[in-house]
Amino acid sequence: MNKRIFVVVPVLNEEEHIDGLLKWLVNTLPAGAKAFIVDGGSTDNTVSIVKKWQEKYPDRIELLRNPARYVPFAINMVVKKVNPKEEDIIIRLDAHTHYANDYFEKILLAFEESGADIVGGPQRKKGLTPWQKAIAIATQSPFGIGDSAIHFNYEGPTDTVYLGAWKGKVFQTIGLFDESLPCNEDEEFHYRATNAGLTIYQTPEIKAFYLPRKTIPALFKQYFRYGYYKPEVIFCKTKRGHIRHLIPALFVSYLLGLPFLVAFWHWLWISPLVLYTLLDIIFSVKESGSLGEAMRVMIVFPVLHIAYGTGFLLGLHRLIKCWLKNN
Repeated sequence: MNKRIFVVVPVLNEEEHIDGLLKWLVNTLPAGAKAFIVDGGSTDNTVSIVKKWQEKYPDRIELLRNPARYVPFAINMVVKKVNPKEEDIIIRLDAHTHYANDYFEKILLAFEESGADIVGGPQRKKGLTPWQKAIAIATQSPFGIGDSAIHFNYEGPTDTVYLGAWKGKVFQTIGLFDESLPCNEDEEFHYRATNAGLTIYQTPEIKAFYLPRKTIPALFKQYFRYGYYKPEVIFCKTKRGHIRHLIPALFVSYLLGLPFLVAFWHWLWISPLVLYTLLDIIFSVKESGSLGEAMRVMIVFPVLHIAYGTGFLLGLHRLIKCWLKNN
C-alpha cells in the first residue's frame, strides 16, 4: 500500500522563524508529501510569508486558518481534511524548532524498524542568545525538568515523544486530539494511544532542536501555562502522574509558608532553602561553560520551578472549585 505523508505546522506570529522553516520544508519533504501551515490568527507577517511560499509551491504547501487558535484544533483540522488511511503518516512540526536535513527520512526509518504506531525523537534545545542558551541548559537538566525520557537521548518504547509522527491507524483507533486542552494535549493523546495498545518509540536519530523563549518573563508565562493545565491532564484525563509534576508545587507551597515557618519553627524554615540554593549553584556551575552563563542558569532554575509550581497550584484550585460547584 502506498502511504501518504502529511505535515502539520501550527503557527501563531512566527515571522521570525517561518521563512527558514518553509525553505527547509520544500528542500526536505519526501516526494508527494504535503505540508499544511495552520495559522492561529497571526497579527504579524506570518500569513503573508506563507502565502508567498504557497504560490511558489502549491503542491507542497497549503495555508489553513485556525480560528480556534490552539494546537489541538490545528492538528484535528488537518486530520479531518486529509482523512488518513491506516498506513498514512501525519507529522507535526513546530516553527520554534530547527530540524536535521534527514528528519523525515529518519522518521520513516523509525516506523519501519520499530514497527511502532507513533515515533519521534527527544526534545533537544539550543539557544542563539545568552538568555536563550541559559534557558536551554536549564530545561535540559534533571534539576530543571526531571527525568522524563523526552528530554534525553533515550532510545526505545516510551509514553510520549516530542512533536510526534503518527500513523493514520492511531486516529482511526482513538480519535482526534482533545480540544478542551490548550496545552499538554500531546501527553493526553499519547496516553489514550498506549492505553489502547498502540506503541510509541523514541530514537535520538530523529534530530530536532527546539529554540526556547528568549526572556525570563516569556519563560515564566510558558511554564506557568504548562503547570496550570497539568492537574487537569493528571486528575481528569489520564489518571497518571509522576512525582516530578508535584515537586515544583510543593516548593512553591513551602515558599508561601515561609512566614509561618519562620514564626513557629525557626530551625525548619532554613534547611530546604539552603538545600535548594546549593543544588541550584551545583547544577548551574556543572552544566554551564562560563561564570556568566552559570549565573544566568542559576536564575532560570527557580523561575522554571516557581512558574510551573504556581500554575499547578492555581490549576488544581480551579479543578477543586469546579468539582465543588458540580457536586
